[in-house]
Amino acid sequence: MKQLIIIFFLFFILNNFSFGQIKTFDIPIENGDTSLWYKWKHRDIKQMDIPDLRISSDNFHFRFWTEIQIVDIWTNDFKTINGFYLNYTIKTTNNKKNPTKIFFNKTSIDTVTARKIYNLLVDNLIFQIPSDYKINGWNQGDDGEEFLMEYSTKTFYTFKEFWTPSAYKDIKEAIIIDDFTKKLKLILNFDENWNRFIHGLPRGCYRAGEITQICI
Repeated sequence: MKQLIIIFFLFFILNNFSFGQIKTFDIPIENGDTSLWYKWKHRDIKQMDIPDLRISSDNFHFRFWTEIQIVDIWTNDFKTINGFYLNYTIKTTNNKKNPTKIFFNKTSIDTVTARKIYNLLVDNLIFQIPSDYKINGWNQGDDGEEFLMEYSTKTFYTFKEFWTPSAYKDIKEAIIIDDFTKKLKLILNFDENWNRFIHGLPRGCYRAGEITQICI
């Protein structure tokens, strides 16, 4: 795994150097759950046809993952903020031909709402908070919620994991992430949008997270 990551670094450094610009990366290397999430999510984006932020040339691009939803916002001039919102799941019925086919829908976020999310990120200094394993006292549990964040500029990319921030009332970074997540869910009506999406799928059983399923 470590050798693959090193090769990955060299490839992108050389690739960006040819254009006169080097992009640096802060990504998990052999760090348990975080490394697995990094691998799984970069597999999933291919099926959902969303940008690979490791190679994004946007001046700013932020992605927030839950286990069933994605929020992207980006800009190149910091005047107009663009965005989209995506629900996703897989069918739990055994399908030997395509066992991990992702069902998803994608909706544009208007520029006013995207600006509100951007301001929420900036005002709470979200980009300065490291992944949970780098924060003293923030440990992984067996269940709970996983929140993932990717952040990319022309010269930098990072991938971070935050396990159940609501469980850590005495860690200031966890409080900030929990507050940000709750506000984001309200702004984009996460629950209403998810229910509309899941009940519009063909009859069957679908994942609503890593261990929960919904049958319709």
